[in-house]
Amino acid sequence: MKKFAIILTAVMCICVSCGEKNNSESDSEDIQSPTVVTEIITDVPEKIADRTDGYDEVIKSYRKCMENNSIGNMMKLSYPDKYFEIFSFMAEISDMTIEEVMGTLQSYSANTIRINEIISDEIVENPNDITDILIQNYGDYQIISDYIDEQGGMEKVDTEKFNEFMDNAEYNTENITLYFKPENVHRLKCKMESYIKDTETEPEIYEQDYIVYYIDGEGWKMDTYLTE
Repeated sequence: MKKFAIILTAVMCICVSCGEKNNSESDSEDIQSPTVVTEIITDVPEKIADRTDGYDEVIKSYRKCMENNSIGNMMKLSYPDKYFEIFSFMAEISDMTIEEVMGTLQSYSANTIRINEIISDEIVENPNDITDILIQNYGDYQIISDYIDEQGGMEKVDTEKFNEFMDNAEYNTENITLYFKPENVHRLKCKMESYIKDTETEPEIYEQDYIVYYIDGEGWKMDTYLTE
């Protein structure tokens, strides 16, 4: 079903920051291993929701989650709240909890990633440029959100009809309007270090862009900046 593809797509941005295993033999073993259940924050700390002081706090929290390979919490800090709820909803109707989905991904991730340095921090003068990127990232979720709203909310969605909708929906995001507008947008360029713990392998050094922005009523979000 398409919902599985969307779940996988949803976490790819996170996996960019968490690293992936390359050894095919170890991959096979990990796929067979039991699911690792991980705890996911449910309440955004007040500091992150604060419009004035939350900017530095979300960067600090995101970096900490990254170094701890806490994929679920990174996703919580990245995703607009409504889309994270939809992700959780789709996981649950797939007979998995959001913690189990994130735990599986967490156990599959081999590399530890660290933001060594924020090279530049630029204010984005035209938030519409970022809105276009966010539509690429979350447009499918907005389409699903609109469908759920039409049904009267998640508690009233019929699972069978939802699966049918997911299988047949056309995910055309050209005319999508997100439920929020990003405010106070920053674009960060960061020097990254990727390494595998307890090995003598030299760490990989590279650069990665991120966006940090404010959602009125929700707080600050930090997201991997992908243009494709």
